[in-house]
Amino acid sequence: MLYALTAISLSMLYDQTLKTLKALSKDNLSGATEIEGKALKTFAYFIGHTRDVSVSSFRKKLTTLCIQLVQVQPSMASLFNLSNDILRILGSKESIKGVKESLKTYFTYYNCKDSILRSAVGFLSKNSCIVTHSRSSLVLQILSKLDQSLHVICTESRPLHEGRQLASELASSGIKVTLVVDTAIYSLLSKADCVLVGADAVTPLGVVNKIGTMGISTVAKEQGIPVYVASSFHKLSPYPLSISLKDYHEVWRNPPGDIEVKNFYFDITPFSHIDNFLTEKGVLDSSQILENIHSIQVVPQLLPIFEQAPRDGWDDSVII
Repeated sequence: MLYALTAISLSMLYDQTLKTLKALSKDNLSGATEIEGKALKTFAYFIGHTRDVSVSSFRKKLTTLCIQLVQVQPSMASLFNLSNDILRILGSKESIKGVKESLKTYFTYYNCKDSILRSAVGFLSKNSCIVTHSRSSLVLQILSKLDQSLHVICTESRPLHEGRQLASELASSGIKVTLVVDTAIYSLLSKADCVLVGADAVTPLGVVNKIGTMGISTVAKEQGIPVYVASSFHKLSPYPLSISLKDYHEVWRNPPGDIEVKNFYFDITPFSHIDNFLTEKGVLDSSQILENIHSIQVVPQLLPIFEQAPRDGWDDSVII
């Protein structure tokens, strides 16, 4: 009877983990770093609580979960890197105990936020007015640690207006905040010392971030205003990414039948429009970021996901 209960709990643990990962695919408000954190906790819980005694069974379950994670939010490279690292560790160990010990160490040292904050805060300390777009939890933490005399100009960030949440969070910490509709930002860029944004992914083609980032960076470049991207190395992707359109009802709930509404969440900002990246390895330029992108080795299990994009079930996908 005890064996039966253990078998059921293993099955329930796996099914619940799979369900949790799939639920992340519906999270359209959290930033990439926050979704990455949720995925990390989910894997840490599964690996810490599984009592699987079969190495082959454990490998099969963990591989399935890793592949599922990559497909959860395909624009977020940190989910690919998390899966890629887990599968690399999985393939390098012969026992479940060895995998668990190595992954425990990996999870312990995964968070590099403090290193990014140290370099970013020192680098941005002399800026008095900063423009940001969308809501990045990393950008929020950086801005919150700068001088309280700072003025931040935020965009609404349609269609879900996550910029409003960022504005509220910054204002609650005592920072002066101005919120504008997305297209109004072009009229206010001249007031800014710099533009600071986060990233969902950094690919060989540029930075994938909330739709509108490319336009802001283009105008900023024309006006001589530097553009900085706060990103960990977890966001680097060796491949362009396939990104599905989101529900058009978020843009227009009941459009007339003859109007096609397309809801793009992301665009790509070329490296030529970005002055520096604020990372856990310090403040880097585009050439240094590209060197690190090209050094990423992808495990065989994940290669088909990139080689076969766009994937089945991802309607109206675009490659960026």
